[in-house]
Amino acid sequence: MYHAMRGERKQALDNVNAVLRLIPRNPGLLFNAGITYQQLGDTQRALDALEKAVTAGIAPAALRDTPNFDDLRANARFLRLIQR
Repeated sequence: MYHAMRGERKQALDNVNAVLRLIPRNPGLLFNAGITYQQLGDTQRALDALEKAVTAGIAPAALRDTPNFDDLRANARFLRLIQR
């Protein structure tokens, strides 16, 4: 996530992809992947990761309460996720 926040796209993607290859169903890692992808401006991948995170056990309220997802507040898919 920190590489993404610093604008270091390649490092951020390399790290998140490596972690998800090793531990693909960890809810916390999927949640952090969603933050990373959103920070990089990849909303589709962010929502994919967040959907998996919710399915794996992350509370929808965590998505709702995370400021990193403020840009998604009008996104229909995001709204469905936080209403589960």
